[in-house]
Amino acid sequence: EELETSNEELQSANEELVASNEELQSTNEELHSVNEELYTVNAEYQRKIEELSRLSSDMQNLLRSTEIGTVFLDRRLNIRRFTPAAAKTFNFLPRDIGRPISHIAHSIPLAEGEKLVDLVRQVLRSGRRLEREIRNSAGSPLLMRIQPYITERDTTEGAVLTFVDVSVVKEAEQAVRDSEARFRQLADNIDEVFWLRDARTYDFVFVSPAYETIWGRTRTTLYANAGEWTQAIHPDDRSRVIDELRAAERGAFDSTFRILRQDGSTRWIRDQGFPVYDDDGHMIRIAGIAEDVTDTKEVEGQLRKAKEELEARVTARTTELASVNEELKNSLQRERGQTERLRVLAEAAVAVSTGRTFDETLEIITARAREMAGARQATTNFVVDADWSRQRFATARAPGESDDERPTVQPDGTGIFAIICQSNQAVRVSREELTTHPLWKALSESPPWQPPEKNWLAVPLVGLDGKNLGLIQLTDKQAGEFNAEDEAILQQFARLAAAALEVRHARESLEHVVEQRTGELRRANNELRGQYDELRQFTDLASRDLQSPLDAIQSSGELLANALRDDLGDEAVASLHRIRTDAGRMRSLIDDLLSLTRVGSCELRRQRFSLHDCVDRAATELAEPIQSTGASITRDDLPVVSADPHLLEQVYKNLLGNALKF
Repeated sequence: EELETSNEELQSANEELVASNEELQSTNEELHSVNEELYTVNAEYQRKIEELSRLSSDMQNLLRSTEIGTVFLDRRLNIRRFTPAAAKTFNFLPRDIGRPISHIAHSIPLAEGEKLVDLVRQVLRSGRRLEREIRNSAGSPLLMRIQPYITERDTTEGAVLTFVDVSVVKEAEQAVRDSEARFRQLADNIDEVFWLRDARTYDFVFVSPAYETIWGRTRTTLYANAGEWTQAIHPDDRSRVIDELRAAERGAFDSTFRILRQDGSTRWIRDQGFPVYDDDGHMIRIAGIAEDVTDTKEVEGQLRKAKEELEARVTARTTELASVNEELKNSLQRERGQTERLRVLAEAAVAVSTGRTFDETLEIITARAREMAGARQATTNFVVDADWSRQRFATARAPGESDDERPTVQPDGTGIFAIICQSNQAVRVSREELTTHPLWKALSESPPWQPPEKNWLAVPLVGLDGKNLGLIQLTDKQAGEFNAEDEAILQQFARLAAAALEVRHARESLEHVVEQRTGELRRANNELRGQYDELRQFTDLASRDLQSPLDAIQSSGELLANALRDDLGDEAVASLHRIRTDAGRMRSLIDDLLSLTRVGSCELRRQRFSLHDCVDRAATELAEPIQSTGASITRDDLPVVSADPHLLEQVYKNLLGNALKF
């Protein structure tokens, strides 16, 4: 029984141990769960710390990168933090953190009567932001903003002061003001009306002064009542213009309409407008330029009326020409021929200017005249002062024509040629008229003259002074008859040809005169050169012949002066001195004469030297006559020159010698 009892007790104890073990396991599981929860919370706290760290770094970098000075204050207005930009602007130091803002408020200049602390307290009381414009120590403008520091719980825990450099903004504002001033100056001085309208209300923002001139109304009333613009539009055009103006929301518009001025007159207006958008793409303005096109419209009306009249005439003419189609074709051919002749006339005028000589120009004129009129033969006769015996001419023939078949007989200024040249009038006749004309009859019957097979056209060449210079003859048009158009074109060409020939002839005459004059000058120059050579030879001989007795006189004077120095009186000594002096002057004159004759033949030895030295040497050689005459030489500052010093010295010597003599 005791064993059973012990066994039961042991079983009971074992059951208790099993229950305790289960409780311990349950407790262990709970502890493990709590440990996992703590680990999760710790990880979340670590993540929050990292996020706060990154957020703090982001905020620090943001404040540094924006370069906006920022100061954070607590509720007692002590400095909690400031950015590097604020420290740089107001010289804040790290030890300033924790100090009241009132201690350093003097470094933030405000308007007279304002205190920074009062402004901050005003913001804390009102909860509204406050702005002031100040300047830093460098004079740069800053925009100071004071606003409450709001926490996440929507409580105010201080204030934030920001300082933004607005120099660029101020410069931009000034640039805008300058641009607006230039714009207004331009708008006030143009004849057109420049206008701006609000895109939402359609009120006028700006209208240039030209509105009052064109519309005859004041801008004041237009600003007060934008509908006046629409009311001034002619009723027949009003609805259309309004629709076009509203269409400006989709792009630019261009409208022409009439307006009624207050004096009852009507003006035509062309109004061009376009939308103006902001940075977000929203239309904020409608801009436009309106100009008075009344004169243009009147001209257009006249042109339209003239066009209608012309169209009516063309229609009537077309109806008439429908029955004469062949005549129309001929007219068209004539038109084409006229165009071609005009082209040939232009080309001929250019070709005439390429002639280098008179004869070449004459040949070009003749050839072009024949081509222009389509003649088988052309002849140009140029005459000066009606002297037909000295006429110059050129003949051009169509391909296949020869001189044997169609010999050229030059006019002699008589008969029909005299009529043309004296009256300076063109003549256009047929073969029959030529053969029966009394002035041509004798010429046409005398060989080798061959009258034209079909017709003949001649126009005079008239000079710039109105005098006749000859004529251009055209014989036998290859297709059809010479007509009034041929005559008119040939007359135009004849005027160009006459001017060109007159210029070439004048140039040729001038060249001939120049050539003759050049020959005469060359002969005169040769004669002068021979005379100069003879004069130089004579001067050389005369100088040598004069130098021998002069040397004897000078030597004898010196010998007498030396030998009889003690026996001669003062008067004799003075006489001997004058003999030597005069002999020296005579020698100087002979040397000057020789130098003069050699100037043209000597070699120029150029070098740089001062004119002072040149004048000094000339004065030294003339020291005796300068002293004897009591003369004095004065001079200004003389330059350094590049020349032959010997020749210039001779020039100065001659000039000084002549001055002393005369």
